[in-house]
Amino acid sequence: MLSIDKLFEELLRLREADECDTENFNLYTHDQICEKIQEKTNLLGDSFIKYESISYIVQGPRDQGVDVLLKITPEDEPEKYVGIQVKSYNEINDKNNDLSKQLKAGYHDARYHYSENMERYYIILCGDSKKNSKRISAITNEFSKEKNVRVIGARYAFNFINLSPQTIAALVDTFLRKEDYVRSRAKQEVIEYKPHELYFVLCCLTQVLEKNNATLDAYTLHDIIECKLWERFSDVDFSEILENLSEIVLERSAYSDDAKFRIEFFPALRAMYYDLKVRYKWPEDEMLEHLYEAFRLE
Repeated sequence: MLSIDKLFEELLRLREADECDTENFNLYTHDQICEKIQEKTNLLGDSFIKYESISYIVQGPRDQGVDVLLKITPEDEPEKYVGIQVKSYNEINDKNNDLSKQLKAGYHDARYHYSENMERYYIILCGDSKKNSKRISAITNEFSKEKNVRVIGARYAFNFINLSPQTIAALVDTFLRKEDYVRSRAKQEVIEYKPHELYFVLCCLTQVLEKNNATLDAYTLHDIIECKLWERFSDVDFSEILENLSEIVLERSAYSDDAKFRIEFFPALRAMYYDLKVRYKWPEDEMLEHLYEAFRLE
């Protein structure tokens, strides 16, 4: 089972944002980025303790070469630290800044202060990945031989600070329950669906389980297709979805535009839904996003 510090790295490298998105780092101050990192790290910790008993504290801003500090106290083990040093858009963009010198000094301060308890040290570079590409690459290369240092580029960093709580929780679930039987069975129940078909099935399932009623009226079906699906898959022919899935997951009424969702085809998915509902207490839309992210991460 992965530890919380390893999951933190998985989150940091989960996905890269588009290069053009990193221009938006100019909207954030150094302290605002640190607050975002604290927020996401706390969400990670809150999800982790639903499965494992640990103590953790996220602190920031600090000194000793650390902007944000994750302090982890596993049961029956010595406490350990994950240090995070942030460089903002303005700092990276300032040609007069000797960033390499500052970062090396910060790392050595952190290593001296936390000694062998420093599990990992992250340098998060929140600049324009195109405009500052040479500077970001140079810093990455300078720390490549430091085994406890990880340099996180701007595209990964921008994606990380914009992760939703549902994506973070879904990643924790995915890594901590890889061998879970119910989860494996749920995956098999939906493995053949395309992304937009999977999203449609999950929309129907969350509606049915939240309302405790397998019948989806015409208004609800219209809302799922014209609102929820359109928002995420605007280039898909939705009439094709209904045509392809009507005889599989929907039982259409002969007398109205209502349909019955075939919940009996998804026993493991239903069990997975209730397990997550107990752990996270998400409302309907958040449950939908959590489930969808969980299968995207598989």
